[in-house]
Amino acid sequence: MLAARPHAGCGRGDQVLCCPHAGESVGEPRWWDWALTDHLRNLGSREREKPVVVKVEVVEVNGGTVSPGGAGEGSWIYAWVTRPEGQVLYVGSTSLAPSERAHLHLHHPSPAVARIATLRPSALSEDFVVVAVPVDEGIERTAAKLSAISLLGAGALLGPNYVGPLPTATAARPESSDAATALVCAVRHVINKP
Repeated sequence: MLAARPHAGCGRGDQVLCCPHAGESVGEPRWWDWALTDHLRNLGSREREKPVVVKVEVVEVNGGTVSPGGAGEGSWIYAWVTRPEGQVLYVGSTSLAPSERAHLHLHHPSPAVARIATLRPSALSEDFVVVAVPVDEGIERTAAKLSAISLLGAGALLGPNYVGPLPTATAARPESSDAATALVCAVRHVINKP
């Protein structure tokens, strides 16, 4: 089980994969609902009248073995976070279940599909946490991914060995900011970085 602490500002103490604002832990350790109202406001997303609840999928990768996930197919953006360093290695988007995409990133015979193993061959013997958030229907996954990369770059969360698409100043789009901001908040939560 992955132990995570809420980042500064949550003020709820040590918790294990639970929403720092929901007040209680959800039983499934790799999937939790996360009320992000304060986080979205702090990161500049448009104001909300009620809490935003985001499903977050967390997939552990240990030495090339991907833990089974609880989420199904859909529209997702995700970040690979190195352990124990807590640095973002890669940001991507997919219509597959996050755990299935993580497996393909490491074990598919095509280098275009096995991007992590291709760009970082040592990944097959390293440990990671893959954090994924859904992208709302009608929002382009690529736009959400590029917005997330820009926000992660601006927050100094992309590691020195980052191998994904580079952040650009023009990538952020208002319509994709909720998913992008949710991914940044989830990454900050997992690595406990304010």
